[in-house]
Amino acid sequence: MNVLVTGCHGFVGHNVCKALLEAGHRVVGTDRLEGAISDKSARVKAIADAGLEYVEASLADPAQVDAIFGRAQFDRVIHLAAQFPVKHTRQTVDQYIASNVTAFANVLESCRDHGVGRVIYSSSITAKHGARPSSMYAATKQFGELMGHVYTRLGLEIVALRLGAVYGPMMRDDAGIWKVTNSVLDRRPMPKTSAFNGLHEMVFIDDVARCMAAFVSAELPVPFVLETLCAPEASANYGHVAEMVGEITGLSPIMPSGYQPRQRGPVADCAAIERIIGDAPKITLRPGLESLVKSIREGAQ
Repeated sequence: MNVLVTGCHGFVGHNVCKALLEAGHRVVGTDRLEGAISDKSARVKAIADAGLEYVEASLADPAQVDAIFGRAQFDRVIHLAAQFPVKHTRQTVDQYIASNVTAFANVLESCRDHGVGRVIYSSSITAKHGARPSSMYAATKQFGELMGHVYTRLGLEIVALRLGAVYGPMMRDDAGIWKVTNSVLDRRPMPKTSAFNGLHEMVFIDDVARCMAAFVSAELPVPFVLETLCAPEASANYGHVAEMVGEITGLSPIMPSGYQPRQRGPVADCAAIERIIGDAPKITLRPGLESLVKSIREGAQ
């Protein structure tokens, strides 16, 4: 199939592109490298070498989106492009609206205009709070799900996957799990964040890439699929991550002042995903963190 991947040079994006190319699909990717808030050079090389066709574009501009869709007749679109969660300011609110709402609306309209059969949308576990989102990021991700549902009435199939906290090699170095892991390795105090208190579903990057790519060819039971993609074990907080990295490395994490250990909690059920694609996330937290630790250490050498 011909597949368009937006946000192709992001952490999730470049892994999804590699999984699609390995499965024999033709893949066109789009992203915006100018003004990127993290270094994407290693990811760019990884998928360029794998055979990605790349188009630089701003998805907030409908003319640029239409130009992308004029390149080929796409069978599927995997929409990963989004503004990553950042501190709430007037500027970042504008970025959330442009990147997470306007851009997705432009992509959906072009999909409808150009006869794309299915859109696979990267939502977030933060959208599960329904009518009471905790951040603008969560609110825009939930709105993306609602927009997708509208477009099923206009002829599209929509798969909205609420991703747990995604981690693994080549993840962003400003992401929480990377910061916690690196703090243990460097023997520095943990970063101050509320994620040491709340429990979160987590998912290893290889599981995300493999499962998202599988939805390209799977037969859907209904036009709108909304599921959570996370590891098959109890949810955890950053304290559990730090403790597990400490066990892996033999180093003692320096926990935030006042941190109180708590039990791990329930996790979302991925049984419906497995019924649809014949697969589901398999990698639990310890082997996932072992892989992350290894990649960080190798990168530092």
